[in-house]
Amino acid sequence: MTTIFRLPGVLKGRLIYDQKGWDQGFLELMDDNGVITHMATNYKLDYLTIPVMANWHFGRTKNWYLHFGPYVAFLLNVKTSIANTDINQL
Repeated sequence: MTTIFRLPGVLKGRLIYDQKGWDQGFLELMDDNGVITHMATNYKLDYLTIPVMANWHFGRTKNWYLHFGPYVAFLLNVKTSIANTDINQL
């Protein structure tokens, strides 16, 4: 989901809902005896990203342009699961 807003001049921004993460990551667990167990883990991260971009048009006919600028992202939610079990609930 993306929402665009424009400011006067050459600045524009967006609100973007990003879902990131990876499957088959590894988590190392050590028991009381010092034995390390590797477990396949899935990570799902939800972010709200707010980029602010400046536009620069150049060239004789202004056909070339460049977009640049910073962004801020806020972590909204994290889900970590091992063997389809959400470990945040344990």
